[in-house]
Amino acid sequence: PYRVVVALIAVAWFTSLLIDPRVRFRATPIDKPLLLFLLAVLGSLIANAHRVGSLEAEVMKRLAFFVSYFVVVYFMVSILRRREHVDFVVKVIVWGGAVVSFFALIEARTNYNVFDHLASWIPILHLGAIPRLQGRGARLRVYASAQHPIALGAALVMLLPLTVYLVKRTAQRRYWLAAVLMLLAALSTVSRK
Repeated sequence: PYRVVVALIAVAWFTSLLIDPRVRFRATPIDKPLLLFLLAVLGSLIANAHRVGSLEAEVMKRLAFFVSYFVVVYFMVSILRRREHVDFVVKVIVWGGAVVSFFALIEARTNYNVFDHLASWIPILHLGAIPRLQGRGARLRVYASAQHPIALGAALVMLLPLTVYLVKRTAQRRYWLAAVLMLLAALSTVSRK
């Protein structure tokens, strides 16, 4: 569903860019590296057209997913005008990570993944393949809402700097709780990073 949401947001944003003078396309300090990266990907696809031909559907799917990151970055840059807006988005992301971390820790203790059972609560969701992972040593490798323990651990570790930012910005102890939850959940993935 996230691809559909990103596509709808992109259409609405592009429409707003054309209609509403308050919505503008804004540049970022990392435009040149992003453009070089995009050109490198496109150049690689062109240079390897004979290899891509047999995998065209999969390559196009992944390219669309890759381009969606650009859409999200520039959408956020164009609509987040004040620091309070940025702080709100960071808080939502951090608390989302804290919730996932909490359920990852429950999974580590009980071997019950809440996210595998969301389809019974939310009818539009359909459970795909559940990863069957071997434990590392005597430990269960938790994956919570991610596709793999490494992906979960990497996502939670990337959220830690945002959490530290909120600790420094707000001086509220509850963000330390979120940071501890994320750190413990990242460690519960038993993944080498």
